[in-house]
Amino acid sequence: MSSDTRPLVALIGTLDTKQTEYQFATTWLQDRGCNVAVFDASTRDAPEGSASGSFEIGTGSKLYRAKELLEGHSSRGRHQSPPTERDAVRDALQSACLHELGELQAQGAVDAIASFGGSQNTAFATSIMRDSRFPIGLPKFMLTTMASGDVSEYLGESDICIMPSVGDISGSLNAITRTTLQNALAAISGMAHTHLASRRAHTKSELGQKDHKPLVAISMFGVTTVGVNQISDLLKDKGYEPVAFHATGSGGRTMERLIREGFFCAVIDLTTTELCDHLYDGVLSAGPDRLTAAAAYGIPQVVSLGALDMINFGSLASLPSRYELEKSSEKGPMHHTKDGAQVYEHNSQVTLVRTSSDQCRELGTFLVGQLVKGVERRGRDKEAAPIRILSPQAGISAMDGTDGVWDNPEARDALLDGIQGALQEHAASRDKKNTIQVVTKDSHINSPEFAQAVVDELLRII
Repeated sequence: MSSDTRPLVALIGTLDTKQTEYQFATTWLQDRGCNVAVFDASTRDAPEGSASGSFEIGTGSKLYRAKELLEGHSSRGRHQSPPTERDAVRDALQSACLHELGELQAQGAVDAIASFGGSQNTAFATSIMRDSRFPIGLPKFMLTTMASGDVSEYLGESDICIMPSVGDISGSLNAITRTTLQNALAAISGMAHTHLASRRAHTKSELGQKDHKPLVAISMFGVTTVGVNQISDLLKDKGYEPVAFHATGSGGRTMERLIREGFFCAVIDLTTTELCDHLYDGVLSAGPDRLTAAAAYGIPQVVSLGALDMINFGSLASLPSRYELEKSSEKGPMHHTKDGAQVYEHNSQVTLVRTSSDQCRELGTFLVGQLVKGVERRGRDKEAAPIRILSPQAGISAMDGTDGVWDNPEARDALLDGIQGALQEHAASRDKKNTIQVVTKDSHINSPEFAQAVVDELLRII
């Protein structure tokens, strides 16, 4: 199926219930210069056969029938019989699709992965698209009935394009679903052709991954944007290309993934606010592995404390019950809980809770623990990369400091105490002691002085 002139689009779907849509898509894509690999993920009567018996496939394309996928999966697993229970069938099909599609990707043959369906098909297909075998930059497209809800579980840290199907994808086409499907296919075809052209250009020039300046990852938030912009300008002057990631949970996970995939020569984790949401049930957690990838993969990094002064929630009305607000006749965005915590209504959909001194101390300890976890994952047989924690003592966000809405020097001191205490606790290991060091600066995180200090420190450890 690999071709130098026609891109390959992999379609993943349940042909037992949606064959009409997948036949339409296959024909449409083939007519517009694409080869197609169709992976039938049918679970209904899949061991005996699937509804794909009459499926038409063109020259240069291929249909992977569910029965054949299951038989191939079984032959790779000690020649056991294909499973019959539906959940086991689905798991086996997922493994088989990953194996076959992964083989195509390893050959450099895949130019896009796409799927159309409801909740089951969306969960199945996006679990494959998120796999590390299919890197950021490989087009991935999901036309789904589930696009109107929370799609974060489908996206993970990947770059999946999700489009609402409007009408149900249920095995028949009508004026509405045909239109949305054609629009989706036009996008998929365009991305696939562009991806193929990019692959061919790289092959001809033999540039590979060296056709750009060294990349440096930077984490940012609205309240640290000023600092990130200054740091980015300084990096560009030094010949580096900064890549910013918005610390919204998915942003942090994506940055960690790209670090693992070897995109960056260094990391400036200026904005570690996702740790707050992970520890205190905010809405922007990046999960339990945040702040581990760079250390685990030996990438030098400068870490700071950006926006560790806030836990992120949705609208004011969505605050958890533990944040019971004091009633007040005063109008404005600032509120207080009955326990004295500051609550700031940033806008109608974003509410921020100021972290207390005790929470900041815990955050400092946790931050160091995450870095140590990364160092331990690297292993003692590999050299650890240097890590510098820069603490801006005059404020850690646009909201914190003398010009902010909740200046809290005691909380900042507690944050530093937590960091230093954790470093002392882990200093018994010589490698950890030499690898992770803390540097304090009497400046604000968004100040020019701190931006210069961050870049100077990074250049030293690189």
